[in-house]
Amino acid sequence: MKFANVIVDISHEKLDRPFGYIIPDELEEEITVGTAVTIPFGKGNRQIKGYVIEITDQPSFDISKMKEIMAVEEGAAKVESQLINLAYWIKENYGSTMNQALKTVIPVKNKIRNIEKKITYNWYDNFNYLVKFYEVNGHIEVPKDKANERLYKWCALQRSLYNKQVLNEEFVQCLEAIDFKWDLRLEKWKENLKSYHNILESKYHSNILYYEIVNESYYIPIYQFEGLSMEEEKIIKWFYRQINIFKKDEMEESKKNIFISELRNIEKYVENKWLKSIWKIKSFYNFMKNEYKIDCNKFKIAPEKDELKEQICLEFNNKSIIENTIDKNLPKSSVRSKVNLKEKEEMHFVAAFIKENMYLESMEGYIDHLNYIYYKKLLEVLNNVPS
Repeated sequence: MKFANVIVDISHEKLDRPFGYIIPDELEEEITVGTAVTIPFGKGNRQIKGYVIEITDQPSFDISKMKEIMAVEEGAAKVESQLINLAYWIKENYGSTMNQALKTVIPVKNKIRNIEKKITYNWYDNFNYLVKFYEVNGHIEVPKDKANERLYKWCALQRSLYNKQVLNEEFVQCLEAIDFKWDLRLEKWKENLKSYHNILESKYHSNILYYEIVNESYYIPIYQFEGLSMEEEKIIKWFYRQINIFKKDEMEESKKNIFISELRNIEKYVENKWLKSIWKIKSFYNFMKNEYKIDCNKFKIAPEKDELKEQICLEFNNKSIIENTIDKNLPKSSVRSKVNLKEKEEMHFVAAFIKENMYLESMEGYIDHLNYIYYKKLLEVLNNVPS
């Protein structure tokens, strides 16, 4: 059996006496330090809210006289729970009593209450101004001009409070009812993506130039556009930047969840499964760079790609796309008349690595029947490195 010491008001300074309650078996997994609970209080068993400040195996007094916690409060204020958790951390790390720790955080709670008063003051008046703005303009994108300066600042405050998770849930629901946008940067990003889609629809006759391979599972078509306006060109460049941001895993999660719908799954399109063979070569170069600090792209450690193109075109259609995709995704080959000692050592290392591992299972992630010819040509280049 577990027991909880509960306080009934975190903002009250007289905290010398928390109240002991029995934790029912069915609530044991839900209750931790900081949990808001409903408890029967006083002789009349009035139902009030309290906060658990300690969980123990030992009752604080005669168990026969103790009452049970009735329920865990749903949607309880986060601030109180966070402050109690902070007090508990102070108690555990600085050797104070829980009461002393709680008294430390009380001023913080009082300060927060003062802030909340400022936040809620005239809230509905400002909200009604926003509704009127919507009725007149057909949107709630309040401009930052002199006429709307006050409403603009109020909207900015609501976004800030929402991001800090301190905006009253009732206020959140009111704003969302009129389609209030919490993240303007995300909305602008969505608008740009929509503009890209509009360009694709208006230029439906545009040809696919090549495929950008994003990872082992996904690729994205890169189109050849003609007759674009300056604004459309900006959107196209913006979209290509998003591809690179996604590939580097630097895209925010909210955007990533949207952007992934732009990608095509290699497994889903049988006619494009050859892309996996190209990705394997890219993976090999990435492996060399990450594990051995050898940048094959930088030193042009790559063969001519003609035979690889021919090999893939024998089994798959769309010759132009295949050739362009290979050229765009793999490093350019280069016949170098002279290499320095460091470069020569790196090239010999890559050659030795391929020779020793080509037929091992560990290379299955890099070599297959389609790209095997590429590695043969790569070995020829590496074995003919000039002195």
